[in-house]
Amino acid sequence: MNNEIQYQPLLKSIDKWEQNSVDAVRKTAQEVREQVSQILHRNKTTLEKLKKDSLNVVSSNTMEVDQTIPLIYQIRIATISSKKNTIERGNRNIPNSVNLIPSRLQYTNHDGVYMNPKSLFVTAVWYFYSPKYNSWFWTPYKNYEIWMPVDNHTVKSGCYKDRKPVLPNIQIIEYLQQYNPIPPDEILYAASQAEYRILKL
Repeated sequence: MNNEIQYQPLLKSIDKWEQNSVDAVRKTAQEVREQVSQILHRNKTTLEKLKKDSLNVVSSNTMEVDQTIPLIYQIRIATISSKKNTIERGNRNIPNSVNLIPSRLQYTNHDGVYMNPKSLFVTAVWYFYSPKYNSWFWTPYKNYEIWMPVDNHTVKSGCYKDRKPVLPNIQIIEYLQQYNPIPPDEILYAASQAEYRILKL
């Protein structure tokens, strides 16, 4: 009897985790259904790729890791790419530059991060397109300590708090805010895998 009482809180904790896990899976599944329905019949190739990717999603074997995340990101990326293709086909009068990443940005690593390099009068700034938020973020911190959305031109914390980037970076930030260009698919995929780890808001 004493043993049962002793382990009762642990059992309740397991029950709660089980229910929360079920709720999270149901929510993710519903979100996937809704987003798949949006692209259904539009792009059979994309759907075949999603089927293949979904086979790589395994059940979580820990209480901390949700292995359904890669699948939902694949759906989001497919939806974004579908919208991008529709825009490019339907808006021939829009200048090509609107859909391009600014030429001053350099792709830096496997996490999908871009950088405007440091120069004589310009401090390096890193830029990241979030598939989750369908928006760009920027940071002056090489370790990605904190990110700002592109509608905010002021650093909100850290050693650069309350400071603004110099004009060349402000121009890039304003461009990203206005046009929200979408990176190539391979960079989108890299960003989707990395943003849960590096995008600290």
